[in-house]
Amino acid sequence: MGERVCKYGKTTGYACGTIATTSQDGVNVRVDNMTLQGGDSSGPWFWNNTAYGTTIAACTLSNGNPYAIYGPVDQIYNILGLTVLTN
Repeated sequence: MGERVCKYGKTTGYACGTIATTSQDGVNVRVDNMTLQGGDSSGPWFWNNTAYGTTIAACTLSNGNPYAIYGPVDQIYNILGLTVLTN
């Protein structure tokens, strides 16, 4: 929590935010004040050259502020048996 992370979405482009919780729904990560739109799903989340995860959902807090949910890379590995290739 409190670490910076960036995302890229086909619709909303590049943006960075701060991790609010690492246990949203038990596994996923929430980034507050992050706007997503249709077409951003499955986009990458990263910091520098480190992959953090892929976009899952756009949501709104009870105060009206937007937030985003992404699935962490380690969960993608565990569920799908995938590997992230670099270079």
